Amino acid sequence: MTRYFNPFRPVCFYCILFLLTAFIACPAASLAADNDTSKSTLSPQVEQALDALLAAANAQSSPKEQDVTSLLRFVAQAHAQKAEKVVPGDRQGKGAFYTAQLSLPLRKLMSYLLTPGIPGEALYPVSVRHNHWEPGSAIFKDSARLIDAPFPPAAPVSLRGIELEETTPDTSSGCFYRYKLNRLFVLAAIDGRTALICVSVMPGKSSIGKKGLIVDESNWRYVYTAEQGTNLSMLGWAETQIYASSGITIYMENAAGGTKTDVAMFKWTRAGWSGMNVVKASHIKAGIKRFIKGLRQVVESPRCPSPAAIVAEAARLQKLDDNALRALLADEAKVLATSKAEGLDDAPYSDAVKDGRYASTLQHEALCAEAVKLWMRKQILGR
Repeated sequence: MTRYFNPFRPVCFYCILFLLTAFIACPAASLAADNDTSKSTLSPQVEQALDALLAAANAQSSPKEQDVTSLLRFVAQAHAQKAEKVVPGDRQGKGAFYTAQLSLPLRKLMSYLLTPGIPGEALYPVSVRHNHWEPGSAIFKDSARLIDAPFPPAAPVSLRGIELEETTPDTSSGCFYRYKLNRLFVLAAIDGRTALICVSVMPGKSSIGKKGLIVDESNWRYVYTAEQGTNLSMLGWAETQIYASSGITIYMENAAGGTKTDVAMFKWTRAGWSGMNVVKASHIKAGIKRFIKGLRQVVESPRCPSPAAIVAEAARLQKLDDNALRALLADEAKVLATSKAEGLDDAPYSDAVKDGRYASTLQHEALCAEAVKLWMRKQILGR
């Protein structure tokens, strides 16, 4: 799955002034083309395939097999090329492309990605605060069609759903966001190599960004508040939003029946404030790298619990009342209260964590998410 909406990175004050001036002079609609492929390094066939897959995620339709094949043909060769030279066309914002490799077989990876009872925070602790499938999503009843499908599949197999997601704080602005995602999965093959294509499209804008703080990312510790704004100097007032975001991630066997999984990610994001887009391709790539780092930390670990064990623990925690969940998080809240992390002495974070009260500021959904992440940390990191 493609998750990591982290659009804001350090931007100098004078650059911000320039952007604000440009915004006053130009209508917001002109700041990012809906689909500008003029600067793309991809072939027209691959650009067409990207358009078709994104449209299929929104239109509740299945992409044409020729578009799937065109995309997989490109991805199969991408790892032998210089991925940093690949530039996809803009789509409602700047685009970026990135490749990586995970040290586990695709079949095993799919068992984590496509099991609907696994909350996103269990798999993507660095990027996702909380994620769940919305009721009625086809993945609840049809996930086995992909998880248990023969490798390679004789023809593409599709699956879809709608997710509700909230991010972790951005690495620069501290903002975190909540939004829905239209999701499409396509299991297909090229030259005997099986691939899972994961498409995500935001059908609307995100929530206004709220203030959050990264306390200790290596241990997946974050603080969330109800206050809108950013941690950026002179921009604490800014009401930021993700206006549009979409992504296509391809997880492909490194060889037919291979023990590793090649990853190729396309991502487009438009975000900022007052209708202005401040996202660059370099920002998107930084977010992708953060996403991959967190996913790798989980799924490559020999201590990672089985999908069934994660589902069982998440369900157990969901049934606990808020007092029981806060008791589980009491020691973690004390760690936050005594942390010397930069920014934690500032409002509103000092108020949120003082006297070990952080868990009392959270409601049931957030309490469950924190408890899931704490359990996964103990299993994987041993702490």
